[in-house]
Amino acid sequence: MDAPVSFFTNHPPSEKELACWLEPGSVEKDRQLFDRAYVAKMEHPGPRLHLRFLLEVSNVCSRDCLYCGVRRSNREIERYSLQPEVAMEVLRRAKSRGYRNIVLQAGERSDKTFTRAVTRLVEQLRREGGEDFRIVLSLGEQPAATYRDWKQAGADRYLLRIETSNPELYRNIHPPGSAYTLGARLRSLEALREAGFQTGTGVMIGLPFQTLRDLAADLLFFKAWEVDMVGMGPYLEHHATPLFAHRQQLLPVKERYLLSLRMIALLRCLMPDINIVASTALQSVGLPDTEPLRDALMAGANVMMLNVTPESCQKAYSLYENKFTPGPDSEKYLVDLARQLNTWGEEIALEDPGDPLHYLKTKNTILKKSLK
Repeated sequence: MDAPVSFFTNHPPSEKELACWLEPGSVEKDRQLFDRAYVAKMEHPGPRLHLRFLLEVSNVCSRDCLYCGVRRSNREIERYSLQPEVAMEVLRRAKSRGYRNIVLQAGERSDKTFTRAVTRLVEQLRREGGEDFRIVLSLGEQPAATYRDWKQAGADRYLLRIETSNPELYRNIHPPGSAYTLGARLRSLEALREAGFQTGTGVMIGLPFQTLRDLAADLLFFKAWEVDMVGMGPYLEHHATPLFAHRQQLLPVKERYLLSLRMIALLRCLMPDINIVASTALQSVGLPDTEPLRDALMAGANVMMLNVTPESCQKAYSLYENKFTPGPDSEKYLVDLARQLNTWGEEIALEDPGDPLHYLKTKNTILKKSLK
């Protein structure tokens, strides 16, 4: 097999080449890939971990995706919606400690009651956060006008995961005959870009029916769409979902874990100047003899979500089971995290909001064109 440098720098990789690197192999093969990815990371974002304070504002969802624990048809969970003041407290807490990002995540809703409430909340956050604070939204598909309203209100980034770039696989993980299509998802991504958001997406790794060629195509999709940030991790099942019936077809958890690390590494080599998240799903795997955050950082990740949802609500926001959370004493977790990062040669970044270099370069290119 060719060394990674043959397709990381000399010519665009093919789907087949990427799939070969995703295949299980020797420890040495993985080490070669991870080392090359870490070199790429050092040249661009560097050894700095950007933290996002993640607040799961509501688990009310209008969609019925077959893989998701907060799907509309799941009657086992108690639904909740947090008051705006909770988000304001999170912002104040983040700012007082030097952090400059808050992520608002929720089940997908596009009704006016919800979208207008988000607009008002973003306006409040922007007024109190100031211009150097970043407001990140992960609130699903919306009409283009809603995205424009949220951007005008003061939101900076938007994460809309596609889950897979394969239209057939996308259909297989959504209700038969539903209006949920990959095409609609892609139109929403395009609308986000046109609204001026720093735009992110992501996929699940190790889904039933998924192939390595599918995952290779996902990597090429990220590159072709020139996304600014990516959050992806292993598919973890939830017993109260239809996809749970296919759990016997899944790769072993350890292989999903390693496959996720390979995806991070390949993406870092393909797109060295974007933000890549060390996903909560990856940290939820809980395998012995692994350090998920360290492994993700060494493979090229540079962003982590710190879940600060009230403890009473965290269990109800169950996209999958056994989700990793830092526990009620997140302040102690942050202290321990900073100490641990230091032993790995990394540090928590407080000096800037963590805008991806990819977005800044794209923004500057657009500005230069507009001035001509």
